[in-house]
Amino acid sequence: MARIWIHEDFNELMDELSPSGKEQTFENFAHAAAFCAALAFNKKGILKKEYKVKGSSPSREIRDNVLDGQDLKEQIDILALAHTGSHEILKDEEEIKDERYKIFQNYANTGLKFLSDIKEKKATDTSGVDTVIQILSEISAENVSDLEDSEIGEIPVDYRGRNLKLPGKRTYGDWEITMLADGEFQLRNAFERWMNDLNDAVENVADQEHNLNNVLFPNWSIDQLDRTGKPLKTYTMFHCWPKSVSAMENSYDNETLAEFSVTLAYSYFLTNDGTGSNRVPLGDAAFPGE
Repeated sequence: MARIWIHEDFNELMDELSPSGKEQTFENFAHAAAFCAALAFNKKGILKKEYKVKGSSPSREIRDNVLDGQDLKEQIDILALAHTGSHEILKDEEEIKDERYKIFQNYANTGLKFLSDIKEKKATDTSGVDTVIQILSEISAENVSDLEDSEIGEIPVDYRGRNLKLPGKRTYGDWEITMLADGEFQLRNAFERWMNDLNDAVENVADQEHNLNNVLFPNWSIDQLDRTGKPLKTYTMFHCWPKSVSAMENSYDNETLAEFSVTLAYSYFLTNDGTGSNRVPLGDAAFPGE
């Protein structure tokens, strides 16, 4: 029977992450191990050593039927494939299955060490919730593209020997988003269908029915959140449509999860302060020199 072992150094941390008590960061040990394995893979540079786990008490055991019961088999397989770069690791042989679980075990323990080092600096974080939120926030910040600024052009006017600058046309940049590809490519297929409705690859015309119903140019909103998930600021982009969907790398040498980018154009955006107001109130704003 395949299984993974959690190093005894992390028994206390695992108890804190998935206790049987009132506050749980993860539902169970299997989910905690899966998060830490994904964390270690994301932070590839920290996988500096292989944890030699005894495979007996006081190390903690998580059996394959538990991991499979939590729908984690696919994650274990994908992680092993990304780590080795060879589809041979996916063979349905007991010895190779043990190797896949050993890879997952090493990543899980390495991620636990990484999480433990951060949590030690947070004396009040007894459950690990704050530490996990911090890590997720940092990872999200590394993978999300910025919303482009708007810019107002200037109109130069010569007046009595001086060059006055008056506000002119306002322009908006594009919005690029990056996302992971799901196993069935549903998200990427949706964007490709959207682009085809805008300009059919064969007919070279737009879908007139959707155009008339304004389905092809929806308004999208994005929230900037604080660490508790409360919206701090909301941007609403009007009349969005996809300009491009990036290519995806198809190679066994690729060690990262498949992802792609979509560049969206839009007419303009409005912003609020997180309370539902459509426009930023300027009446109380303080400007330099006031």
